[in-house]
Amino acid sequence: MSSPHNEPPMSELAKPIRTLKIICGALIAGVVIFGIILSAIIDFEKLHAEPKLLVLMAAGFGMVMFMTSYVMFGMLSAQTDARSDDAGSHLGVMQTAWIVRFAIIESASFLNLIVTMIQDSIITLFVAVLGILLMVVAFPRNSVIESLLRERMK
Repeated sequence: MSSPHNEPPMSELAKPIRTLKIICGALIAGVVIFGIILSAIIDFEKLHAEPKLLVLMAAGFGMVMFMTSYVMFGMLSAQTDARSDDAGSHLGVMQTAWIVRFAIIESASFLNLIVTMIQDSIITLFVAVLGILLMVVAFPRNSVIESLLRERMK
């Protein structure tokens, strides 16, 4: 059990947490908006699952980058100084980790949406949608942030 001294003061971190949520939301929104615009341009009846080289490369890159984003998040968020009682500095490190995670997923999703547009591929559309879902699932929620802060400040 952690002592009350080590409890992160969540009320003091409300503004940086809100900023993190806005940035992560904007990264999600960019891909979603591009996907909506793309859906107005492409003909869904023309989408096919033919595994062309570009499609396989984009889908493979997307999957590798999705896994990389989680590894990078773990590595970057663990770089906090466990001896520090400053929840703000711990949160700053985790903010960077979340933004890097989302930027990696976003870039892979954008690539797959562009290849969907070029190759009419349902495979790359699926990978892009998967990326959006990963960002929604990994969105920084207060409970997750609080538990990560407690873990880092033990």
